[in-house]
Amino acid sequence: MRIREEQGFIYPLTMLICLLMVPIVLHQMNLYLKEKRFIYEQERLLQVESLLQVGMKEFLRNEQEPTLDETITYFYNFDKITFTVHDYKDGVSFISVKVQLESGHERIAGFHYDWTNSTVDYYWEVSDSVSLLILDGKELLKKRMGKIKLIIV
Repeated sequence: MRIREEQGFIYPLTMLICLLMVPIVLHQMNLYLKEKRFIYEQERLLQVESLLQVGMKEFLRNEQEPTLDETITYFYNFDKITFTVHDYKDGVSFISVKVQLESGHERIAGFHYDWTNSTVDYYWEVSDSVSLLILDGKELLKKRMGKIKLIIV
């Protein structure tokens, strides 16, 4: 004999457990995707770093002539490194380096290069977009991050 007011408890309990599990699963998926993006960006960062080191070694190994506003470009697969000679005074040049990956990641660096001794001085790097101006033999590096300005004299 069956009582009409009797109801099952398994289905509502199953629904309650499912509703509690959905946010947990979504949170775990979000953490996984963040970790995946983080690893991708770390790989690109390491790729840019190693490409910059290889390009610097190649530039220092090759004997170039100091020509003002000369652009020297090295290609590695679909990635490229561009060296630009901006200034030449007393055997020392200010050279900017731009590394661009096929993925769009880039790194900008610069240094003073002594052509007679083949030495690098005052090396710096920036990861985001930078505009470089040369005014009266002084380099002005203006970084587009709020109101931060870095001046190299």
